[in-house]
Amino acid sequence: MKLPTITKVLILNDEGELLLLRRSQTDTRRPGQWDFPGGNVDQGEDLLAAIIRETEEEAHIGLKEPRVVYAHSEPLAPDVLPTWIFFAEKVAGRPAVQLSLEHDDFTWAPLREAATSFEYHIHRDALEYLISNQVLENV
Repeated sequence: MKLPTITKVLILNDEGELLLLRRSQTDTRRPGQWDFPGGNVDQGEDLLAAIIRETEEEAHIGLKEPRVVYAHSEPLAPDVLPTWIFFAEKVAGRPAVQLSLEHDDFTWAPLREAATSFEYHIHRDALEYLISNQVLENV
């Protein structure tokens, strides 16, 4: 069985907006859908190092102190059971975003609006849980 770990980060600014990246139309999984910065953890890589690396690669934003706020596991196939680890970090203003080829657009969306932007249930469910339990207020 494959047990991949995927890290994602919710980057919130002081205006209560969340950074969303749109997956490229050429992406093999979920093209054109909104996403959080992040991706697969490499073999032997620390979770914190993975989210810092992925965020730098995908948005050119340097994270300072991301903290874990949510985790979820769910089978994607009979032999694949990934775990998503969601981090959060608060930033001042709207840091400059420089997209990688994996994404073709970005937006800063109010938190509740962002929750309705996700087609992917794992991201939508995570964000709805974090909002309803006021977890992000303490980031």
